[in-house]
Amino acid sequence: MRNDTRHERRFNAAVAEHGYCVPENFIQPLRRYVIDHTMTGDLLHGILIDNWWMAIMHAHTALTVEDLKAITRFVWDAVPPEARGSHEAVKAWVA
Repeated sequence: MRNDTRHERRFNAAVAEHGYCVPENFIQPLRRYVIDHTMTGDLLHGILIDNWWMAIMHAHTALTVEDLKAITRFVWDAVPPEARGSHEAVKAWVA
C-alpha cells in the first residue's frame, strides 16, 4: 500500500473546503482511492474517468443532480490530476 502525504494534504484541504457538500458515504471511498490507491465503486469510477453516463447509471435514486455536481467538484479538488480523467489514469493509479 502506497501513502503519499502530499496527496493526503490535498485531500484533507478539499474536505475542509467542500466536504460539507458531499454525502459522507463518498468521502471515505475517495480517501482510500487517493491515499491507498484502492478502486472505488462504479459511480465514483464513472466520475473519475469523466464518464457521467456511467456515474448516473450507478447513482442511487436518492442522489440529486446537485449531489453529483458536488461530488464531481470535490473529485476535481481532492484527487490528483494524474489519478483522474480517463480509464487509463485510474487504472495506473490503482496498479
